Amino acid sequence: MHILTRTTTTDMEVTSIRLERDLKNRLKELAGNQGYQALVRDILWNYVQQKSGDYKTQFSRSDIRASIPATAQKKSIAYFQGN
Repeated sequence: MHILTRTTTTDMEVTSIRLERDLKNRLKELAGNQGYQALVRDILWNYVQQKSGDYKTQFSRSDIRASIPATAQKKSIAYFQGN
C-alpha cells in the first residue's frame, strides 16, 4: 500500500494536464488550504491503490452506523377517556 507522504516538489516530475475551468474551480474549493494540485495527487493515488488491489479501508464494519429519524407519537388523553 502506498502511504501518502508529502514529497518535495523538487522531487516531482512536472506534468501538464488540461482540466475544464469548472472542474479546476471545484477542486480548488474542495482542497481549501491543501491546494488543488495536492488534492489531485491524493485522488490519483487513491485510484491507483484501488485498481491495483493495494487499497485498504481505514475503518472497520463496526465503524459504520446508520441514523434513522424517529418521531414519537402520543395518543391524546381524550382518546383514553373515551371521548
